[in-house]
Amino acid sequence: MAAKLTSTNWTSLKLPADGPADRFVSDEMTTGLYLRLRRSADGKTSGSWVFRYRPALKEQKRKSAPITIKIGDRKVISLKDARGEAERLGAVVANGGDPRSEGQRSKVEAAKRVLGRLADAYLADMNARGIVNADSIYRTILNNCRTWMARDIVNISRSEWTGLANGVGADARQRLHRFLGFVVEDGHLDANPLTVAHGRRKSRVERLEEQKRRGQLELGGVSGRVLSNAELQAIWKVTNSRDPFHLITRFQMLTGCRRGEAAALRYEWDQGDWVLLPATVTKAGRDHRIFVTPELRSVLGPHQPGRIGLVFPSLRGPRINMHLDEVPVSGWSQLHGRLMTQSGVKSWSSHCLRKTCITRLRETGESRESVRSFVGQKVGLDRLDDSYDLRDFSQEQRRIAQLWAEMVSGAVSGEHRSPIKLVATR
Repeated sequence: MAAKLTSTNWTSLKLPADGPADRFVSDEMTTGLYLRLRRSADGKTSGSWVFRYRPALKEQKRKSAPITIKIGDRKVISLKDARGEAERLGAVVANGGDPRSEGQRSKVEAAKRVLGRLADAYLADMNARGIVNADSIYRTILNNCRTWMARDIVNISRSEWTGLANGVGADARQRLHRFLGFVVEDGHLDANPLTVAHGRRKSRVERLEEQKRRGQLELGGVSGRVLSNAELQAIWKVTNSRDPFHLITRFQMLTGCRRGEAAALRYEWDQGDWVLLPATVTKAGRDHRIFVTPELRSVLGPHQPGRIGLVFPSLRGPRINMHLDEVPVSGWSQLHGRLMTQSGVKSWSSHCLRKTCITRLRETGESRESVRSFVGQKVGLDRLDDSYDLRDFSQEQRRIAQLWAEMVSGAVSGEHRSPIKLVATR
């Protein structure tokens, strides 16, 4: 058998039947590169590329024992590639380093890039930044990537990410895109695999025409619409259970709150006569007080001082992230689509309940400021007003809450009443 590796014999080298069962054959060109040949029990020879070196022992005069690092199988890695890797490892040794430490560091870095660990890091980052729906975003990632949790994110191809994104809704796709953006910022990926080249940007006229075709546009070019009394009645009728999504819908109908604010509601914020939504969950970024009318109390349930947790938790409960005691409602598109089918009311979103509340109250002659304070919008018309106008709107909020509850009750009962505006007493 040849004593040296060459570019012509490396594929055909075998161990003789009467010789040793394990032998290292050195390369004629690259120092430290060997082809390790082993003979199995059935007489077949297998070959693998290895790099052998002696680490420097500064405190000892004797030479250290040679260390062997496997590069790969002869059937998978060519002589040219094996030489390239051996030269790289040889450079590490020449510079006083130890390839073993480098390999350990590589394993540590790979462990940091495991998708499951990155998802946990993303959750911690969102919580530190005060993202209100951090747990919901975290669950979206886990639910859609559960088979990839143990994979190195570097080894997940762009086509796999694209295939995943094409099979989920717009909200989940946006959350995955932002998660990958976090991974890029953290230095684990060079580019976001879900970032694609955008086509020609649509003009405002084209966007409005598209919304009009979908039934999402009303007069005046404003997206969404105001629901009629008959439509409110139909929606109220089919949300007559204690299902969390039904309760959230009725809560929105009675308060004009946003969907996310209703879903985040906790028992700790129920003060009896008032519900306090903290600034951390409101879009306006400020505390919002809601007066509890008898109609709203029937939705919230009895006041339970000392109780903690979500008022409207999901019925599915914790599944993957078992460290959470409860899970907020999610899957809005499916839930809302089912509600539209059951109620027979088409082409509306949950935000239409807020628009309906504001529009109907304004039609009764209520002032803009009073209505804004009731639904939790910023009261001031500009930044100066919003910063320095510190008036207490509690009496107005109580009065309008009672007024709107009466209007909703009249609509859902079929009594189309038009309440007369009352004069607030201060």
